[in-house]
Amino acid sequence: MSGVLLLALSVCAPAAEVADLTSVKHKQIAPHAAFVLADRGTSRVNICVMSAAPSNKLQQIVTELQTSVELTTGAKLPILNGKIVEPAIVIGDCAEAAKLGLAGKALPIEGYELKTTANAVYIVGNDELVDAASNTESDGTAWGVIDLCERFVGVRWYWPIDDGGRSIMPQASIAIPASWYADAPAFRYRYYWDHVPNRDPRILNFWRQGRSWPMELRVHQPAEWMTNEDFFKNRPEIYQMNPDGSRDHSMYCYSNPRTLETFMEQIDAHYAGTKPASFVNGNTITVSPPDLGVACVCPACSK
Repeated sequence: MSGVLLLALSVCAPAAEVADLTSVKHKQIAPHAAFVLADRGTSRVNICVMSAAPSNKLQQIVTELQTSVELTTGAKLPILNGKIVEPAIVIGDCAEAAKLGLAGKALPIEGYELKTTANAVYIVGNDELVDAASNTESDGTAWGVIDLCERFVGVRWYWPIDDGGRSIMPQASIAIPASWYADAPAFRYRYYWDHVPNRDPRILNFWRQGRSWPMELRVHQPAEWMTNEDFFKNRPEIYQMNPDGSRDHSMYCYSNPRTLETFMEQIDAHYAGTKPASFVNGNTITVSPPDLGVACVCPACSK
């Protein structure tokens, strides 16, 4: 193996552990020769995308795999669709992967498995639609490809790529030792706030931003109470009391029983289909104050 770098050589039992990455669940695999991704700056390896309808996210990440390998080794791997030409990185469910015990539907939501042979690396993930009503998806295969980029190619992403945020370590040769491991996000709602300036959506995908959790809150709710003239007149006690005794319609009094009663009335109306409530989203009910200090001075809150 002269001239070939074995990544994670010092911890190849189990294989593929890297100090700055999270641990993965290792599975037993029969010993075989390392899969040579590139040697002395050249490669015969093909990237074979077997997913019948790869998502935009997966396509973007496959392109990043190609780019990362090229920047790291100088070898540009061809991307093939729907066929396997070994040596290959095989991405997505296919008959060949199934023969190796890899099936996306059998994996946890957003989970993936990576398994090597002497002539290929197979990456299969759960890519099922989790919940049509909330449009939540599982991007397991994409996360597996990102893991390959990080764990074996050695690429990292720290800030927008166009500003130099992709980190690579040039190397002439990369070989992947016999590996079979699985992983899935421990937390299925990972979201980076929309309004951060100069956001690079590629980076968010490479950081594995995703939401497969079907419950989603709505912040600063219920917003419509702040403009409800009927509530101002007939339910003034649900609003925060100012020191002068007036009511602040931009904040609610969370101690007053009338506030809870109003919530319950509107929840019942929402699910009865008579009047939608902005703070109800599917089966998720949000109680979220606005970005203001809660400073009610009514007798109940003062206690």
